[in-house]
Amino acid sequence: MVARIDWHINTNNRFNIRGSYVKTKSPSSVSTSRSPLGNFPGPGNRTSASALHFQNSNYYQESNLYSITAELNSTIGKLANTLRLSYTNQNDPRSSDSDILG
Repeated sequence: MVARIDWHINTNNRFNIRGSYVKTKSPSSVSTSRSPLGNFPGPGNRTSASALHFQNSNYYQESNLYSITAELNSTIGKLANTLRLSYTNQNDPRSSDSDILG
């Protein structure tokens, strides 16, 4: 989602503010890496027929990005000034479909 507001204060001053918000969630399956203990029967990875794979072993990699920027453009005679303030927050947690044991 993206939003923007422009304000033409007067002939010498302009102000705008814009913000964006991105939220994604992508599934990640169990790793197919091998066990560090090499003496297991079979192929030994976590998704083989001899592996015990639980549904709650899968997880989601989320990506949440919030950003807001404000900008003031001013002209004083032959001088031009720009004041820009920005804030960005990125949060990449992991989540799952599992419930807390009760």
